[in-house]
Amino acid sequence: MSAQWQAACQQCRDAVASGDWGDALPMAASSKDEFAPPASLLAFPVLVDLANALLRSFNELRAFAPVEVAAVLAAELKSCLDLVASAVEDYGARAHKDARFPALAALLADDALPFFARCFAAVIGQAAMADVAAGAIRRVRVAAVSVSGAAVGAESHA
Repeated sequence: MSAQWQAACQQCRDAVASGDWGDALPMAASSKDEFAPPASLLAFPVLVDLANALLRSFNELRAFAPVEVAAVLAAELKSCLDLVASAVEDYGARAHKDARFPALAALLADDALPFFARCFAAVIGQAAMADVAAGAIRRVRVAAVSVSGAAVGAESHA
């Protein structure tokens, strides 16, 4: 799993760093299923690619999901998601004028990362694993604030 996650996150990191996030895909109807990927991800195909790769690996993991290695898997996934967060931070630090950046950061922090964590926790069977993306979410929100000057996501509603 680790190699698949790292490859997917490195591909996402490279795409974010280049600013080549793809053209928005046609929006699909939203699903009420908590394990259906958020339709909002279609705005940035780079996030769709990451979601597809992670969901494929989660589906493979679902077949055996050994509880004994849950903490190791959580650490590996956290490392992968932190790689993506680092790319967002770096891009935000050098591309202050990219009008698309706040939207990418918001979708990542509010939709994609929480979705990945929720799916991972469901596969592993431990609700405590749901916070695997918490650090990455905070980092993406801070990067967005540094660029736009406005809070992104749930923290902006507080």
